[in-house]
Amino acid sequence: MSKSAGEPTRYREATPRGARFHRHLRWLEPLVGVGLFALALVALHRELHGHGLREISRTLNALPATSVVAAIGLAIVGYGILTFYDYLAVRYAERRLPYRTVAPGSFVTYALSHNLGMATMIFSDVLNVGDMVDLSGQSGRVEQIGLRFTTLVNVLGQEVYVPNRNIAQIGRYRKGVVRAYVDVQFPEGCDENAVTTRIREIARGMHAQHDSVLLTEPQVLGVFSAEPGGWKYVRLKFRLWPGQGALIEQTFKQRALAALRRLDAGYGDWMITVTYGID
Repeated sequence: MSKSAGEPTRYREATPRGARFHRHLRWLEPLVGVGLFALALVALHRELHGHGLREISRTLNALPATSVVAAIGLAIVGYGILTFYDYLAVRYAERRLPYRTVAPGSFVTYALSHNLGMATMIFSDVLNVGDMVDLSGQSGRVEQIGLRFTTLVNVLGQEVYVPNRNIAQIGRYRKGVVRAYVDVQFPEGCDENAVTTRIREIARGMHAQHDSVLLTEPQVLGVFSAEPGGWKYVRLKFRLWPGQGALIEQTFKQRALAALRRLDAGYGDWMITVTYGID
């Protein structure tokens, strides 16, 4: 059928292009589904690597049937509640969509967000067992990467379970420690060797007392001159567990201040500075 002479040119051109796009979209949708399913299979393979089918079968068979049925039932109820939550949000936004329209999209969204976090971490290789990391404010060594949770062991030896879907930011300590540099300015007219010796003794005493946090013996890096400022200082290096800087900024610094004020009563807090680097 011929098009009318008055039909806009833009409309005549857009119609076949839109039809082609929708034809391609019909092929794209199942491909995306197959790709996500393949991603889930690979993630399961990585998670269950080292466990034979017989071992998995024995473990499943050892579970009481009531526990399996209850787990499946609770999962259905949980996702049902989540879809109803989205349905209420749509109603609150004054959109009149039936529940049968909202529920499938809500279910797929929650299923992907709850279960693909671990797969993303595995395929991007941002986390490995044994790494020292910071996950959304939790610092520790990675003990296990699971389907739903990543397990960290913190400085207290406590196991911390971080839901993969809640991991928004990952900080990775390449060598597993934080470096703290402490610059101690010499009081005017003091014996620099005596001050350096005393500061070294305090640092070593701190390591002896807190060797689970101060991971290696502190180093004295040398005496430096701040030109053209005109003052001199001794620099120390600590290697410590992430998130434990208060031990340096408070305890060590206060011990050093007390020792230096015996030499100079006017020695100021600002004359000892602490900076950080990451190994």
